[in-house]
Amino acid sequence: MVTRRWKYILAGLLLVLGLAVLASYWLLATTAGARWVSAELVRRSSLPLVVGKVEGRLCDELRLEEVRVEWPSGSLTTESFSFAWRPTALLRGKLLVTAL
Repeated sequence: MVTRRWKYILAGLLLVLGLAVLASYWLLATTAGARWVSAELVRRSSLPLVVGKVEGRLCDELRLEEVRVEWPSGSLTTESFSFAWRPTALLRGKLLVTAL
């Protein structure tokens, strides 16, 4: 009886861990995940923010096209914005940007 309960608990924890790994992979290593993150940033931003096209992945290189941000005293518009970094450096407490 007790061992059966532990088997269900362990199976549930493994299922949750597996889903978390898959969600993290989708979010960080796919273009669709990068698009979802940019859409959420646009939706939740207090400033008017427009991102035309998203290419690349959040885990290494990301390219944004037709980006426009406006605030009361000015605005920023770019045709394309490319950002390459090493997110594993965050584990050491550093932000390592390789190309901007």
